[in-house]
Amino acid sequence: MLGCFNRRLVLRGYLAKGMDWLEGVEKYKSPNHEEITTYTPDEITKLLTGADKRLVPFLAIGAFAGLRHWEISRLDWAEVELNDHAESFIEVRAAKSKNKVRRLVRVHDNLKAWLLPLREDSGAVSDYANVTKQLLARGKSSGVAWKKNALRHSFISYRVAECADVPRTADEAGNSPAIIKESYLRRVKPELAKEWFAVMPPPPPKKKEREERLPKNVIKLKVAA
Repeated sequence: MLGCFNRRLVLRGYLAKGMDWLEGVEKYKSPNHEEITTYTPDEITKLLTGADKRLVPFLAIGAFAGLRHWEISRLDWAEVELNDHAESFIEVRAAKSKNKVRRLVRVHDNLKAWLLPLREDSGAVSDYANVTKQLLARGKSSGVAWKKNALRHSFISYRVAECADVPRTADEAGNSPAIIKESYLRRVKPELAKEWFAVMPPPPPKKKEREERLPKNVIKLKVAA
């Protein structure tokens, strides 16, 4: 009603053209009553373990940093900081974010562990033409049903449980606290959040295990000193 009245005043010349009383006012949205789906620490472990190494960065960043799917698709390795002995961050540049605001997202230790063996100096973090197809296939092969937007839902839910700070999590996720509570947050216990951010890649096989995995027809040669 206010919008229509405002427009009528502008058309009749009582207000200057282009004047909008409601500029910047968030439009009303009906409450989201859909169930917010997340993954358990066991499910994300199954999704990550054994996944193609090209897909691992997408899954890990979505799960442990909460970037949107299309933000990860636009992400460059040069924007992923992986310091060995200092706190690291992922930079989501304004041009690549939904709300056109630059933000920094903390890299948890487990995310760093998943990314370090795969990192590059530059280039696309995810170079799939159709990453959704790959994610659906990975869900099927891992035995974990793929849930739409559940990586981001999971990060936000576990991050809030970890730090008990909705505004901070909203800033990292690039949303307002109100939207986080309404559409992304599923309350979980802090103990479960600790498990989530402790999901690490499996250790590399030891030398003896590698030798046992060699095909039987491989001949081991010893070079004399």
